[in-house]
Amino acid sequence: IFLKRILIMIKEQIQELSAKIFNEVVANRRHLHANPELSFHELQTSVFVANKLEELGLEYHKMADTGLVALIKGEKPSDAGNVVALRADMDALPITEENNVAYKSTKDGIMHACGHDVHTTCLLGAAKILSENSSALTLRYLQTLREIATEKNSTTIFPVPIDLLKPFLKPDGKELT
Repeated sequence: IFLKRILIMIKEQIQELSAKIFNEVVANRRHLHANPELSFHELQTSVFVANKLEELGLEYHKMADTGLVALIKGEKPSDAGNVVALRADMDALPITEENNVAYKSTKDGIMHACGHDVHTTCLLGAAKILSENSSALTLRYLQTLREIATEKNSTTIFPVPIDLLKPFLKPDGKELT
């Protein structure tokens, strides 16, 4: 019963925080939707996301030209070294948008028909809520990342700098499981 009460409180707190940032989240989504970029060409999208991460005071690393990895450190590290990874895609598709909305794609022949604008927006919202409440986190780090992928290959693997992985290792240097 005690755990159930805690989970209900956490759920209510997240709903309250989500309502508080709703207008900002909608504005982010509309900006991203209006400014789509194809896979591996998300230069302005990457800058937009990086600026949002900077506004939150989050450390981030660029990867594979347009990918980003950001870290949120909880103020109450877990002995188990818990790590949560969240990811979102940022790329759009080569499709002409036919919708007639204020935030319609500004780029001919490119639109977010796949929902990646929403994925990125939700991840930014989660990063905002979690970073502003890091004193309550019992995670070592929360990692937000963007999958590096192409339309032809489902996933392309890029080397990750070892310094970026250090926060995800146990104090004895072994990987977390």
